[in-house]
Amino acid sequence: MKKWIIRLLLTIIILCCIFIGGLKLISGTGDTQKSSLENAFSQSTGGVVQFGKLLAFNIFPDLTIEVENFLVSYDGQDGDIHADHINLSFGLFDLLAKSRRIKDFSITNMTIQKGKLMNEYTVIDSGSIETPSDATPYYKVVGKYNNVPMSMTVDMVQASKSIPPSFSFGKENPFTLEIGVTKLTGIFSPYVTDNASLINLSIERDGKKCTSLPAENRYTMMNFTGYVFTAIATSDVEKSDLETMCKELTRYGL
Repeated sequence: MKKWIIRLLLTIIILCCIFIGGLKLISGTGDTQKSSLENAFSQSTGGVVQFGKLLAFNIFPDLTIEVENFLVSYDGQDGDIHADHINLSFGLFDLLAKSRRIKDFSITNMTIQKGKLMNEYTVIDSGSIETPSDATPYYKVVGKYNNVPMSMTVDMVQASKSIPPSFSFGKENPFTLEIGVTKLTGIFSPYVTDNASLINLSIERDGKKCTSLPAENRYTMMNFTGYVFTAIATSDVEKSDLETMCKELTRYGL
């Protein structure tokens, strides 16, 4: 299944929580901890995970994992993933309560080869939780998709009594995705029973907003990653007619 970047981030976060429960909860950065974490991430990503260096693994008061040279390989298949640096941090009690809250998830210089996860070569220069003083917190990703500049923000919810602060995705989270000069806005709904969804998408380019998409629309994550995201990126590169592209996208909605 093709996965867009939001799906990738959520998969790492959620499945890491699941598999971390099976580890021997002993803090440290030795070979035992490194091997156990590599195995846990391998199960959650479906590939073979190797850490260049485990910089930190702490259990209390927060479960923190910091890795240098994070690599996921898929046994000769296309789609390998590499990141210079990844940092994950969860409140231990949030993790045990399965509250879906996270304190930090930062990525530096991640590359995703064309194939298993993405339709084209993808670079994530940075990914991190941003906390502006005068606005809603959000997760921000900046990078390139098939050499086209890409940036994305997804609103998050900050827990009111958490110190230091923790964050989660709500039932409906406004997001903005820019690929080249094409801008897409909508709502990310990750917890619906049938499939995580993107709803009420709106697309514009060069001041022109497409009218072919109905005001209320919904796309499963599978259809968005497999068809919609790729179609938008291709249209931006080729500078094809926006309205024609939007009409094509209606085929993949629910």
